[in-house]
Amino acid sequence: MDPERWQRVEGLFHAALEREPEARQAFLEVVCGGDTDLRRQVELLLAKEEAAGSFLETPAIPDMTVTETATVALLGRQFGPYRIVSPLGAGGMG
Repeated sequence: MDPERWQRVEGLFHAALEREPEARQAFLEVVCGGDTDLRRQVELLLAKEEAAGSFLETPAIPDMTVTETATVALLGRQFGPYRIVSPLGAGGMG
């Protein structure tokens, strides 16, 4: 995708986010006109935005205080494709 096209997609994506979800389809119909590829790209970004939700607000390990006991409890656990095999360090800079 060329940079100009990406700027257009990104601009429409952010403009659509400023509208209520129920008004977005009508907005895209007007601004995209007959450019179905442009509309599809913006709709894909909107769908990904909705699916992502607020994943950063939910910790991967709820209420986990880093202590020696907590570190030992994590050894061997797997989070997605990642397995904890050993601690890297400890303390404020660890």
